[in-house]
Amino acid sequence: MRSKFFVSAFLAAAMVGGSLAASAPSWADSSEGEATTKACRLTVWEPSQNGAWVGGRGGRSGCGNVVGWLEVQVWKDVNNGFDEKIGSTRYSNYHNGSFVATGRCRGASAYYTVVVTSKGYRKESAHPAMC
Repeated sequence: MRSKFFVSAFLAAAMVGGSLAASAPSWADSSEGEATTKACRLTVWEPSQNGAWVGGRGGRSGCGNVVGWLEVQVWKDVNNGFDEKIGSTRYSNYHNGSFVATGRCRGASAYYTVVVTSKGYRKESAHPAMC
């Protein structure tokens, strides 16, 4: 009889605890870092080639605050070596929007776009091959 009571109490506690955990609001997740809400995020697009130039677009959207600066960078992926920054553009006191950074092609390779903020947050695009 006593073991039935403990099993019942344990199952009841597990059911209550499980429903409380499942009812936590989605905005309680702090994995967004800089985000004040889930809507605030860094955005980054794969770079594209136009002749001898590579351009990458990045920015931030849905944010209610301003960062000290936001920088979009274009990088060449160097195998077995240090990647090479081929271009960057930085804006100060940045709120929301996107802009482009460009650089000259430096041989056939994978290139990628990076967005960095003054708060240290960073987002990187895929690495498509070009040039």
